[in-house]
Amino acid sequence: MEPLMDAGARRIQDAAAERKREERAAQELRTDEICAICDRWMVEEAQWMAGHTLAQSIFLCQFACQPSSADGTPALRAYCDAARACDTFVHRAVMEGGMAGDEDFIVETFGLPLEVKEQTTQHLLAKLEAAQKKANRPEDAPLKLRLRFRANLLEALDLLAQPKSTGCEEARHFLGKAKQQLRSLAEELDEDNVKNAPGYAMHAKARLTAPIPPRAAPFKDAKTCFAFWDDFLVALEEASRVHQHGSSLLHLQRWLQRVARTSPPVVAMAFAAGAMRLDLPDKLGWNTTKGLLETELLVPMDQVLETEKGREFFDEAGKCLTDHLVSCCSNRARQHRLSRRYLEDFSVLLNLALAVETDRKEDIKAWSKACGMNPDLAWAQRPFTSWTASQIARVQIMLLFKGFELDLYSTKEYCMIFWYLEYLLRCLLNAVKAWGEAYLQNNGFESSDKTGSKANKKKGKPGAARNPSNFHGHPLRETLAYEVLELQALHALCQGLFQMMVYLEVVKKVTVPELPYNSERERFEQRFGCLHLCQSPIPLVYPQFLDTKAAIGKGSDPATASNACMVAQQCFQYARSCLQRLPDSSTGEVKALDRVAASNSLTLMVLERARNQSSDSWDALCVSFHASPGDARFRTASVRTQQQPPQ
Repeated sequence: MEPLMDAGARRIQDAAAERKREERAAQELRTDEICAICDRWMVEEAQWMAGHTLAQSIFLCQFACQPSSADGTPALRAYCDAARACDTFVHRAVMEGGMAGDEDFIVETFGLPLEVKEQTTQHLLAKLEAAQKKANRPEDAPLKLRLRFRANLLEALDLLAQPKSTGCEEARHFLGKAKQQLRSLAEELDEDNVKNAPGYAMHAKARLTAPIPPRAAPFKDAKTCFAFWDDFLVALEEASRVHQHGSSLLHLQRWLQRVARTSPPVVAMAFAAGAMRLDLPDKLGWNTTKGLLETELLVPMDQVLETEKGREFFDEAGKCLTDHLVSCCSNRARQHRLSRRYLEDFSVLLNLALAVETDRKEDIKAWSKACGMNPDLAWAQRPFTSWTASQIARVQIMLLFKGFELDLYSTKEYCMIFWYLEYLLRCLLNAVKAWGEAYLQNNGFESSDKTGSKANKKKGKPGAARNPSNFHGHPLRETLAYEVLELQALHALCQGLFQMMVYLEVVKKVTVPELPYNSERERFEQRFGCLHLCQSPIPLVYPQFLDTKAAIGKGSDPATASNACMVAQQCFQYARSCLQRLPDSSTGEVKALDRVAASNSLTLMVLERARNQSSDSWDALCVSFHASPGDARFRTASVRTQQQPPQ
């Protein structure tokens, strides 16, 4: 025979002998070793949900690849089958959601036996229950705890995966039990036992046979994986609350944003997307009833649906909103791609809105008068186009912010992006305020436009600015107040960053590399060309951008440049004041935004102080921009000397 074939045959025989030495019969496993296998399985599940492949995580275990090898130990076989069933529910939810890819979750199974065939959830739960009854010795208490945890998790995932998500409320009950048991497991976790769990030696080198996905989250130890599990169960609990946020679009949008910010968002958002796909058309009425749009438009949908144009608008609005909200459950790259397509759908919807308002102009006036709404309000005159334009602005803002999160922009583009974002956020803020004003009047609440009393003005005191507390007394007051404050903060941040970048360009303190392949005008058209599909908000053009920069910078006039610096600082201070008034101002996201405003304000203060002190210290300084820690949507400026490398 050939020498290479002989060497290969000997290697196969040696590998088989090594495997036979390493594998042990399941009957020989002690209780602590079975517990170690269960803990190691959970560690590998966390690795899988964080971005690794199945072959590099769950199927490193002998009892996952060869389930029959655990037949001698009923408790281990019951646990492994239940764990594979849980993983099947997760995999199915992500596959049906259609929102994940290699960026954050690898759905390919590579032919591995993930599904537990011919066994229902009830059969698996019965096996777990039987295994718990047999574990009646005092030393079996840790094993019993793991079996209970797996049973509660399996039942919760089965309920979340039911048609129309009818089991969401009951699923939260089992998730709460699983969270308590998980914390008990984390307290008694032994790193050495997990690392040396039986059944993993035969696949010890399997991780090296395939490349690790670049975005897979690295876990330092088993305790970190269990912390991931705790975040995962919290995210599942939040995703199960889809029914509680369907009464208004504003509630639903804010809820989706909150779920998307949870630590392991992919699986939780997959269950949320599945619930929305099944429930929204029937429960909220997009395509079958009138509930949601009637609340949003503040018009009687029964009368709108009497005409053909009204029915066309109703159907198209339901399609656009359902597709867009489900896409919010996707990963960032997919959201960015889909946003461009949805702008085309919303442009069609905007034309239908104009047609309805033209056709029912007199009826709209009568509807506004009947519900006690001020006819001079913009929303009372144009409810369909105003609402559609606000939804378009949301999609456009999300599209531009996702570009920062995906690191698609060069430093040269930052100024134009923040300029356009400031305009879109201003349009959306005005639309939200107009809707709030109309909603108050539509529901019989008084809402005054006065900004201060005459007595205060006579004494020279500033009028009391209108704030979200004016919305007190209606069902959406908390959500609406939060929305207004958050939009004001984001608008001030974008305006401050734009003013800051213009100031730094004027005083020549920031080095902006030229675009390598095209001009600034061409890049402007590439970035914002898709926004021109919709005529509202009115699209901006490149000459407007240049005019705005020229008006702020006034060439190289030092006095005007200082004014731009002062305006930028005021914007950052106002953003911080808005963030501090938010009800959840102590959360990580709000703190991250506050750090963006504080860091950029401090940078401007350092530059102005150096400019006023001496020319030598001023000439030695320069500024560089980098992604803000905690919130990749914004950029933070840092001061350094000319000799120091940028961060």
